Amino acid sequence: MAEANIQSSRKQMRVSRQIWPLAKTYYARARQAKKEGKPVAWTFGFGTPEILHAMGVVPVMPEHYVAVLSAKQKVVDYLQQMDEQGYPRTACTYQRAILGFSLSGDDLLVPEPDFILAVPFCDGTTKAILPLIEHLKVPYYFLDPPFFPGRADSDRRNIDEDVVEYLRLQLEEVITFVEEVTGQPRDPVRFLRTFELAQRCYDLWGEVNELRRTIPCPMGVVDEAGDVYPMMQMPGLPEAVGVYEMLLAEVRERVERGEGVIDNERHRLLWLGPAPNYDTSVLNYFE
Repeated sequence: MAEANIQSSRKQMRVSRQIWPLAKTYYARARQAKKEGKPVAWTFGFGTPEILHAMGVVPVMPEHYVAVLSAKQKVVDYLQQMDEQGYPRTACTYQRAILGFSLSGDDLLVPEPDFILAVPFCDGTTKAILPLIEHLKVPYYFLDPPFFPGRADSDRRNIDEDVVEYLRLQLEEVITFVEEVTGQPRDPVRFLRTFELAQRCYDLWGEVNELRRTIPCPMGVVDEAGDVYPMMQMPGLPEAVGVYEMLLAEVRERVERGEGVIDNERHRLLWLGPAPNYDTSVLNYFE
């Protein structure tokens, strides 16, 4: 197949250009951990990476790796393999690609997992992961987070206590599950420190997005699409905090200078969901 002439989106933030090197370093760390016999987990959805980091497990998010393959135009073969096996094209492309590269036997950037931790946040996740589990023959845990229909800024304090308890019990089960799979009990000191770092990571991201309310907007979705990566695999690690501290400082500088993504901003488009990783240059069009 001839390679498509694809261009990259135009990143404006200095920190954004450090995200891919950070991700490559993290994947190298995961492969090294696997070689040394340390536990590696695949997480689907937002599968509580903080708990895993706190317990000495290296979490890897296959959905992100699919985005990497897509951006490098190396995902089509895996999708075609799934076509040939009868998986419908109407199914989630991320999940089809994950199955494709997992079943391919190719030497990949991500190591195979010792177990799987999943949060089925879309309808097809549970069914899509089952053949993967059957192929890999690894233990797994599916979290079942309750649906919260309210506004996070106003209704969070009014959540039914039964809902909180339902999720809390599952998180306790996750911790027990990881202890049993790895044979290592939790370290309370490490646990606390990891969650302090994770909370700092989320708080910094929140501050960045508060600044993005400014007119002109100092940071757009082109940068956000990559900058969200540390929250996907690295919450609880000092590196994630460091990246977001730098990002917050850079965004704040742009606000103080009155520097926006575009000149003469008149409209804003809210982009929900994944970016079109195969050709992120389409995002430049909106700007």
